[in-house]
Amino acid sequence: MSRFVSAGLAAIAVASLAACTEAPVAPQKDLGTPTIALSNSAAGADEQVVPGEVLVKFKNNVNAEAKANAQAQQLAKQRINAAQSAWYAFDRAKAEEHTPEALDATRKSAKRLEEGLPPAFAEKIAAYNAAQYEKRLAALGR
Repeated sequence: MSRFVSAGLAAIAVASLAACTEAPVAPQKDLGTPTIALSNSAAGADEQVVPGEVLVKFKNNVNAEAKANAQAQQLAKQRINAAQSAWYAFDRAKAEEHTPEALDATRKSAKRLEEGLPPAFAEKIAAYNAAQYEKRLAALGR
């Protein structure tokens, strides 16, 4: 086994030395300036790409209903994350800032996130917001 390793190392050493020749090498033709090839979808896209957003890419044979459902689901995920952030921001506030008015303001902010979604997704976010509001309202009553 060690004989094969030694032979392999010797072959690599010979190949390395052969590559480091001092013979002059003719320069290659000018290859021009490098270019970046853009795909058809990116080259003519009228859509804006926003950092931090999830991109949804569809195959050509996907119907409009499936596209709309996937986009609504993506929007619902973003909205539920925003609702969670609003409730967690209320929790992180100082204890003296935990007032019924601040709780109502957080509820109003989170409730806006239900708007513009298909009913099934809006209902899920509404249920989440209601549960979070009730939990914090009970904590305020203590």
